[in-house]
Amino acid sequence: MQTEIIGAGVVGQALGAALAAHGYTVGYIDTNPDTVLALRQRGLQANCPDDALSTATDVSFLCVPTPTSDGRADYSLMQAAALALGDRLARSSAEYPLVVVKSTVLPGTTQTIIIPALEAASGKQAGKDFGVCVCPEYLREKHAYADALRPPAVVIGVDDVAAGDALEALFKPFDAPIFRLSMRAAELQKYAHNLFNAVKIAFFNEMRGAADADYASELDAVFAATVLSSEGLWNASYGTRDRGPFMGSCLPKDVEAFIAWSQTEVHDATIVRAALQSNLALAKTLNGANQDS
Repeated sequence: MQTEIIGAGVVGQALGAALAAHGYTVGYIDTNPDTVLALRQRGLQANCPDDALSTATDVSFLCVPTPTSDGRADYSLMQAAALALGDRLARSSAEYPLVVVKSTVLPGTTQTIIIPALEAASGKQAGKDFGVCVCPEYLREKHAYADALRPPAVVIGVDDVAAGDALEALFKPFDAPIFRLSMRAAELQKYAHNLFNAVKIAFFNEMRGAADADYASELDAVFAATVLSSEGLWNASYGTRDRGPFMGSCLPKDVEAFIAWSQTEVHDATIVRAALQSNLALAKTLNGANQDS
């Protein structure tokens, strides 16, 4: 299988190295001439988009940055990369070339931005002339290659059985659990992955800020004990099942009590307060639905 990595940043280079380790032929495409030169000096196949002449690529991985601009996702780089790839797809000799979106994109982006760009530039139709999948990455920057080589999971978002089967076969040697989802669900999954990490960090920072100076030195031990005692930490599936708002004799009253206490102590409880508001809103919605039925 001949593969190409479009966007040779941290994600692209780690993925390319992992694919090569599993025996795949890998080429890199990047808009930065210095990056291309550095890759060539390492003996790797690399080109700028205008010089990418191969028409036999089986799988193209889009690993292009998706930054934010004024707080909104900016897909201009992704769209440009998709248009350039579409031009190569127009001349592809591969039997059924596959495009894989590795970049983090919001739900619906692949169907509304990436596929239209590919089709417009290639004059071909997704699902008929070429396949498209969403396959999020889960790399830590300092351990990117190790994480790419041994991913915790492989999520394949696809609405095309043939494309999904091809990508699943490609990742089979990686010996990781494989989940087949729709494109939108796969895009959402990557955001669930990132946002949970963000919220967890912010929550423990909030708890750290609630400690008085006289016991702040004990917080590492407090959180170490919490890791062992809190089911939300030691039970990986806790809270992920569709069981409605949190209830019972402990959680609602303790959340309310902590918010009230934080106000008297002049501590920030933004995340805890947001959790209570979200819980109350969900309970109200479900209660209204039950009354209507």
